[in-house]
Amino acid sequence: MALITCKKCGGQISDKARKCPHCGYVLRAAKGEDISLGYNDNEQLLGQIQQDDNTTVNRKKRNNSVLIGLGVVVILLVSIISIMLNSHPLKKSEKSQAVNTSSNSTKDSDDYIYDKTILYDSDYATLELGAITNQGIEISITSKLKNRDISAILNASALDGKVVAYSSPYSFKIQPGRTETYLMEGTIDTIEHKYISLCGELYDDTGTGFEKIDICDFEIGGNENREKYENEKIDISTNDVDVVNQGIGGTGIQLQVTNNNTHFIWLACEQLEVDDKSYDYSNMYLEHAYIPGRSTGIIYVNILGKNPDLVVSDIKEYNGVFKVIDNNGYTIGSFEISSKT
Repeated sequence: MALITCKKCGGQISDKARKCPHCGYVLRAAKGEDISLGYNDNEQLLGQIQQDDNTTVNRKKRNNSVLIGLGVVVILLVSIISIMLNSHPLKKSEKSQAVNTSSNSTKDSDDYIYDKTILYDSDYATLELGAITNQGIEISITSKLKNRDISAILNASALDGKVVAYSSPYSFKIQPGRTETYLMEGTIDTIEHKYISLCGELYDDTGTGFEKIDICDFEIGGNENREKYENEKIDISTNDVDVVNQGIGGTGIQLQVTNNNTHFIWLACEQLEVDDKSYDYSNMYLEHAYIPGRSTGIIYVNILGKNPDLVVSDIKEYNGVFKVIDNNGYTIGSFEISSKT
């Protein structure tokens, strides 16, 4: 390899070099380039090299633009297909099947699903109706509080005017932002209905907040199955509350109570005598004492629970005084019952 002198800067360079490593002066064209076209002119050759580089860059940019465009088109197509699929709501029977399939539910296929029907909505919580089954009514409660638990009591629920489901007398807790599903237990022969009534309470764990749940004839979209009591004799009536004294049965005395008001009521026993023995809250209690608005239910005066030696079928006479209390805690009436009437 021989050394030559750069024409521009005078530096010593190899005779094999295309350009000077010291100043960048181009000594010869690349392989395949025609020197006769004037590429020995340094400025012209540098311009051609820059033009070739720009051409390569532009080609890459065009290719990238095409790829980005294709990606956008694919995303749009997927979005359109998703919207079209979701724009056709399932029928209720299809919803039931879809829910059972996806969650491996053990519910019977005859369950009637009221998908996310909001029954109650406040600053405390949202109540949604779930499935109505032969075993009861599912109610989901979602807490809206951020820093405190809430407790809920669901006293009684009626379908098309008949009280069919009750809850435990004990409350259950819902943590902030969480949803809990609760089954109000009962025996329900027909699971599709048009109206639901519900009463209960919500309160926070500090005891400073309290809300009443008082739902009357909320329409849920099914076929109405309102039962009639035309053959029942209404022998007591007070302030839109009718009471049928059904006598002895089960754990004590049974009363059929019809609440004709649009708000819930509950009963309290002021006085009860059975075969000349007096009973109060220390030795008796009422079961299912809450009746939602425009509903009929059976209330049990339970004297057997705290008096296990008592034989209910041996009871000969009884009489008692009950008071009717409205959803605000005010006594709106009272009535008497007696085995002699």
